[in-house]
Amino acid sequence: MIQASIPLKQFLESEVEPNASLYDHSFHDLHKIFRTLGTKRLYALSVRSEIENKPLDKKTRFDNKALETKCSGALSFLTSQINLSSSLIFIGNNARAKKELLPEIMNGNLRIANAVSHLRNDIPSIQAQSVNNGFILNGTIKWLTGFGHFEQFILGFTFENKEYYALLPFDHQDHLRLSSPLQVMAMQATQTVNGVLEEYFLPLENIINVQDAGDWNQQMKSNHHILPYFYGIGMGALELLQEQYPSKNSIYPSLVEELNLLREEVTSESAHDYIALRVKITNCAWKCVQSAIIAAKGQAMDPNSKISRLYREIVQFNSLAIIPEYVSLQLEVK
Repeated sequence: MIQASIPLKQFLESEVEPNASLYDHSFHDLHKIFRTLGTKRLYALSVRSEIENKPLDKKTRFDNKALETKCSGALSFLTSQINLSSSLIFIGNNARAKKELLPEIMNGNLRIANAVSHLRNDIPSIQAQSVNNGFILNGTIKWLTGFGHFEQFILGFTFENKEYYALLPFDHQDHLRLSSPLQVMAMQATQTVNGVLEEYFLPLENIINVQDAGDWNQQMKSNHHILPYFYGIGMGALELLQEQYPSKNSIYPSLVEELNLLREEVTSESAHDYIALRVKITNCAWKCVQSAIIAAKGQAMDPNSKISRLYREIVQFNSLAIIPEYVSLQLEVK
């Protein structure tokens, strides 16, 4: 059972989940429900709770994201962009951005994506040159998700052993060229693009935070933000398994128990090895999806079926935030 925040849970189960497959394919419909989520003041719930001095506990944050994913991986992926960008602004050192942007985000009037994953790369894809009152940026931005859904995005880049996070407009400009939406296996309607920066002037006032180079990579190793995706997908698959194959002798009870034990382990205050936990919860979710594929029989071949959507989404989410330590744990023979 996923225990999410009540207003979010009601909205997701009544308005989102019945049309989940549609949101995978239709930009218009996904865009509309994404905006509706904002007008209901359901963006950036974790940051809102911190600002209101009523912080959400770890399990509620986990369940919020898991339920979003179960109901629509595409919507969950878009809201994860807002969750990260609002968090980066909240912990940053730009007081103006906090004062002006966070209320707009939380009221559903502004959507900010992010392009920071390339900070994990050994060779930087963006080169920065310091100039008066700012930087000149050149380079490429890979896998920038949310074209047409977001007004701005946060770009990460390195300069002189520091990591910088800065706000850029999410549109075509003379010095920022964006590709057409890429053809991807899952969640096409989220619209992922590539970008090229050519002599792009970034004013200092657009920088929201500065930290030591390598900090982002370290944060990825100790961050559990990706784990709820797999719990949500696993629970969605198990619902389908129980519906299609209600036999008392099925593997459903053991998979439910395994998945819920992992939820308890992940959300425990003592949890720390999130890379190993990712291996466990990902592999369990795969077992759930594989079982549901078998139970659904031919439905798995229908691109609009629930199990087809869940299969595509577990591939998508398992491709995110891949770091060498995770690859080693999954692929090396012990």
